[in-house]
Amino acid sequence: MVINGDGKAETRSVKPGERQNSLWVIEDGLRPGEHVVVEGAQKVRDGQTVKAMPWKAPAATRTD
Repeated sequence: MVINGDGKAETRSVKPGERQNSLWVIEDGLRPGEHVVVEGAQKVRDGQTVKAMPWKAPAATRTD
């Protein structure tokens, strides 16, 4: 799912490239000003207005 330049959700395939630390490079399928939905995509529908927010990695959890 992609958020286009008008802030509307759009089902579209993107081509991920290499990962750089915790971020992915998108090689194809995005235009300037667009964003990929990485969390909550099941709640978004085509044509819906969406406010893009920066993704934040979850805090590390202790396992001891």
